[in-house]
Amino acid sequence: MNGNTDAPSGRPFPPLGTPLRRQHRPWGLLLRLLGSALNVVAVLGFLTAVTQLGRARFPEDLLGTPGWQRVLIAAVAFLASTGATVAGPRLRRHGRRHCARVLRTVDEARGEPYVLYLRPFTVDRPAASLPPPAARPHFVNRSGEQLTTEENLTRMFRAFGRVIAVGRPEERLPQPGAARLYLPWDDWQPVVTALIDDARIVVLGTGVAEGTLWELEQLIRRRAPHHVLLLVYSDEREYAAFRVRGDAILARVLGGAEGARTGDGGAGAVTADAGAASATGAPGPPPVFPGYPPLRRPEQGGAPLVRGVIHFGPGWTPHFTRIDPTTFDGRRKQRVKEAVRAQWLPAYRHVLDGVRAEEEAADRRDATGCPTLADLEEVLRTAERAGAADATTGTGDAGTRSGEADAPADSAPSGPEGTLFRVEFTPGARIRGVSPAGPNEPALDPHGRLVSVAGAVRTPGQERPEGPESAGEGPVALDIPYEWLCARLREVRGRGAADSDTVRLDLGPTGRLHGLVGAPPSAAPAPPGPEISAEP
Repeated sequence: MNGNTDAPSGRPFPPLGTPLRRQHRPWGLLLRLLGSALNVVAVLGFLTAVTQLGRARFPEDLLGTPGWQRVLIAAVAFLASTGATVAGPRLRRHGRRHCARVLRTVDEARGEPYVLYLRPFTVDRPAASLPPPAARPHFVNRSGEQLTTEENLTRMFRAFGRVIAVGRPEERLPQPGAARLYLPWDDWQPVVTALIDDARIVVLGTGVAEGTLWELEQLIRRRAPHHVLLLVYSDEREYAAFRVRGDAILARVLGGAEGARTGDGGAGAVTADAGAASATGAPGPPPVFPGYPPLRRPEQGGAPLVRGVIHFGPGWTPHFTRIDPTTFDGRRKQRVKEAVRAQWLPAYRHVLDGVRAEEEAADRRDATGCPTLADLEEVLRTAERAGAADATTGTGDAGTRSGEADAPADSAPSGPEGTLFRVEFTPGARIRGVSPAGPNEPALDPHGRLVSVAGAVRTPGQERPEGPESAGEGPVALDIPYEWLCARLREVRGRGAADSDTVRLDLGPTGRLHGLVGAPPSAAPAPPGPEISAEP
């Protein structure tokens, strides 16, 4: 099985490319080290210049150095400090380009939760530029490196997962920030469609390029409104053109019979009753993009690269929030930071709350009917008492168990050794049932991947197992040795899991089973808040 399968059209994905230049991670680390050294040189040069200028007022010191020589030394030190100040961050940024992650397969991209970042390629250059010196104290990471706009966006959205972007095909090296995958010019849409379907959220930069407008239409057709966030890179003139095209897309998708996702059923729910609806239930006119809000004090200037953010309400109603630093008083870097906190965060919270509520509801549905940790231990103890591989009393349903426990709740059974147990699990990898595996049922395949009851291979990221349609209809299961299952349940107990907790499979990105973890009946992970920088 290659890593570029399962395209929406049923055919394999096109092969992914690479940047024009080969990345050299050791070289990138060396450049980052040299950039750090230049930062030290910049500080020392500035201190030397100040010291020499302070001493230049004396005609001659004890060492016989005349004042004009000290002025010359100060000028040279100042020039060296300035050059190091400019070159250091650029060397470190170039080093980060050599260390940036490039995804080689679609399966690698979808192997863990991710945020899909789509944008016009024309914004890559300004988004990869370093901030002005006055704002740099707020544009650093924990290692002291000065960050680009894209890196700050990546930091903000990584609470939802790693950020993935499609790389510009002709770029020599990937820009620092989002992980890149490179697609062919003439066959990129199938991969982007698959990434849109599987992303936790999608962030789209505004623009009037045909590719950007196609991506907007796919988002409205395939995703729920609270899964989408638009970053307004456009000025007033370009946004006016985008607004006209965007309104036409909203009218075409929401006003027709093809339907759009409303968010009630998550990523898989589609309804034909899209658009606004009146109180009588009659469909209303499709939503339209709002106008471009002006700056409060345009004479101050200083608008950030991301001029605004658009989030969508029910029925795909757009809400434009302008990031306006002129609303606040103070120095520019402080005004931009306050604008991000007051104006950017509400849109971020809208997406965050929508995703959190949806995942909590899905987690509650996933946990319905699943056995608890105490139930699973009792099933294994029942099989131990039966003492045979063909025991039929070991099921995940607490109502079908027989017998009482003879051992304490925290003690794991010691037999029957050599028995394979079939562990059925939900789409959320929560254990739904445990029973002895029949002699004619398939166990793990040679590659260690998961198998269904019908024997079809399933790997993470797929909607259903590969193989015949009937093979994907049964519950997905894994055959596990009895001894391994008992040992892992004992570890779950040792980590403090309660009797009422359910149990999840700890699966790696390729579908390999690493262990078991305890999970409360409703324990959907809530993304933390964003990391606030001086500007997005």
